[in-house]
Amino acid sequence: MKVSRKVYLTLLISLFLTGLAIFDGTSIWVAIITVTIPVMASYWLVVRFNGIGMVLVPVLWALSVFVRSYLTGTLTSETLKIVSVKSFGSVVLAFAYVTFTRKR
Repeated sequence: MKVSRKVYLTLLISLFLTGLAIFDGTSIWVAIITVTIPVMASYWLVVRFNGIGMVLVPVLWALSVFVRSYLTGTLTSETLKIVSVKSFGSVVLAFAYVTFTRKR
C-alpha cells in the first residue's frame, strides 16, 4: 500500500502542533489525543468525504476542545457553550450542503 506524501506532511504538521502544545505545558497524552488525532482525522474526513468532510471537521475540533478541557480538569459552562455552538453550526452547514448539492 503506497502512502501519499500529503499524509506524511499532515503527520509532520500534527506532530509540530503537538510539540507546541507539549511545550506550552499540556501533558503528552492530552496533546496527542487532542491535537495529533484530530489533525489526522480531519485530513481523512476531507479526503474521504470531500465537501461534507470539510463541514464535519469543525465538529471534530469542537469535540477536541471538549475532551481537552475534560482531561485537564478545566471544563466550564463556557467550554460547553463553545462546543455546542460550533457543533450546531456545523450540523446546519452539513444540512445546507446536502440540500443544495443533491442531484435533481
